[in-house]
Amino acid sequence: MDRQQKYERWLVAFVMLVLFLPLLQLVFGFFEAEEHEVEFGVEAPDFNLSNWFSGDFQRDKEQHLKHTVPFRMELVRLNNQLYYSLFNQGRSNSVVVGKQDELLLEKQIVSLQGQDYIGVDSISAQIEKLKYVEEKLAQRGIKLVVAIVPSKATYHSDLIPDWIKIAQKGRTNYSEYVEQLKVNDMAYFDAVPWLLEHKHQTTDRLFPKNGLHYTKYGQFILMDSLTRFLAHETSMPFPRMKLSSMQDASHLSDEEEDLENYLRLFTKIPDEPLRTPIFDVSSDGQTPKVLTIGDSYFMGMCNSNYCTTVFNGGQFWYYNREVRTQPGKIDGYVNQINVLEEVEKNDVVLIYISDANCYRFSFGFVDELYELYTNRREHRIKFYTKQIESDPEWLELVREKSISKGITLTEAIRIDAEYLYEMELKNGD
Repeated sequence: MDRQQKYERWLVAFVMLVLFLPLLQLVFGFFEAEEHEVEFGVEAPDFNLSNWFSGDFQRDKEQHLKHTVPFRMELVRLNNQLYYSLFNQGRSNSVVVGKQDELLLEKQIVSLQGQDYIGVDSISAQIEKLKYVEEKLAQRGIKLVVAIVPSKATYHSDLIPDWIKIAQKGRTNYSEYVEQLKVNDMAYFDAVPWLLEHKHQTTDRLFPKNGLHYTKYGQFILMDSLTRFLAHETSMPFPRMKLSSMQDASHLSDEEEDLENYLRLFTKIPDEPLRTPIFDVSSDGQTPKVLTIGDSYFMGMCNSNYCTTVFNGGQFWYYNREVRTQPGKIDGYVNQINVLEEVEKNDVVLIYISDANCYRFSFGFVDELYELYTNRREHRIKFYTKQIESDPEWLELVREKSISKGITLTEAIRIDAEYLYEMELKNGD
């Protein structure tokens, strides 16, 4: 056998080994690998005749194998790395590599172009509900404010690659919302034109090169301006924020490199240096409590402890789902609390979103509050019904009432719940 044939056989053997390596790993488990089933949340389906004949078993099993095959993530990273290194393209989670290698999100670019525009009728309907909720809150001494901040794609629109600008920019959800908020004389803080106007007046980055959300400095100038606006709009004594110095950041947080993490590469992308603001927060006494309903652009604020230091311990309802007040901690969930009761504990209710999220505006918060205020009686009766049913001793007392009166337990619970609501109205709660 000559040397060339030997090399060819070794090459064939190597290729076959690579092809069969996932199968060998699946059978023998030579290496410790990532648990992809946990990461993707794709569980192995249970077999039964019903899901076999419906085709559900085959479909779910295919998805399970797809996401749990050995070395899947390694191969995904390899594929992504090749596209990034050779073609300067992102191949994961809709990440776009822009000019000057700035990482952007495709969804935000789509929104900037107006391709996700939901229409004037949908926005008008939402504004109508928002106006009603604003009036109901005002009757209780609570101020409703909307804050809209620019997404990274909006702020760095000049860095969007030329090849992706394929659509003519039309009417956007952001522009329609701002116009209708203005026409309806509602309190809103529009940071988009202000930040774009002052974009070249600072040397510190408002967005990290490889991240989607604001830097610590970007968070500071937004919160400082927002509290000044709220103080002027509400005549309430909001805290004052004073910048004392800027300090070089020793490292970047995961939040400041989230787009790079989305890319799932083998190698690290070089970062641009960032600086962290050092500032003081002062007040003359009791400050207003602010409930914030917002998207991931307020998450950085919460993680910087602004809910405590600036908003007097006010809650942050992340996408109107999670309840947060402290950095990195979930206190509960919105669907598990008395929404009206929690809302009415605050001095200000703030809807805080990026312009790219205007297509889903308040994430259902306005719709829910509108429904609660227009059907408050039934909502409170349902609330008291749940209270009775969840308390064994209370429920037993009501059961005894139902027996003595000759009515069903459900009817007895309803009577007690209605009575409690009447007492609530009588006492002015």
